[in-house]
This record gives sequence, structure tokens and C-alpha cells, in this order.
Amino acid sequence: MKKFLLILFSFLFSFNLIFAASPWDFLRPISEAAVVFEGAIKIIVLFISLLIFGISIKAYLKKKSKRLLLISAAFFLFFIKLLIGYVDVCFSPGIFFTPAAISVFDLLILVFFVIALFKKSN
Repeated sequence: MKKFLLILFSFLFSFNLIFAASPWDFLRPISEAAVVFEGAIKIIVLFISLLIFGISIKAYLKKKSKRLLLISAAFFLFFIKLLIGYVDVCFSPGIFFTPAAISVFDLLILVFFVIALFKKSN
């Protein structure tokens, strides 16, 4: 079975290299479809992040766990990052919220998640 999968993947990879300009060209239709739904996806992700933030705050208020507070903070930062990014694109040419600022938000979100993951429970 392993040999069959190895032969199959090597065939598909070589087929892709022969007929495509680059190895990731098979993703192009997915990328083009994502452009069509980009606005709706952004709104959905924004509301889901706000919903998860609300759920995590509700869980924190019930359990009073510092881990849940850190997770809530991470989801809040995620929501704020998305909101600032969308406002920046809508009301300015997208130059206020630079990739460096986005990276700082990403770092803080990951730090909150890592601390929550390794913090001892109460």
C-alpha cells in the first residue's frame, strides 16, 4: 500500500510539473473562487471571532479560570486585528495597518494562547 501511494504521489507531482507553470498551479481555481467570496468570508470570520470571544468570556465568568481569561484576550485581539484591518482597507488605502503591525498582533495572540496552554489550571 505504501508503494502504491508513493507511486501515485510521485506521478501526480511529476504530472503537475510537466503541465503546469509551477507546482502550486492546481490551487489556482481555489484561489480564484476565494476572491469571489472574499467579502462574505471576511464578514463571517469577523462575526465568528466575536462570537468565540463572547463564548470564552461567558466561560470565564462561570469558571473564573485565568486560562479562559487568556484565551478570551487572544480572541479579542484576533477580533480587533480583523476589525482594524477591514476598517483600514475600507477608509484608507490600506497603509495604516502595516504588515509589521499585523505581525505584532499575531505574536500577542500566539503568546496568549501559549501561556494559556502551559499555565497550570486553578
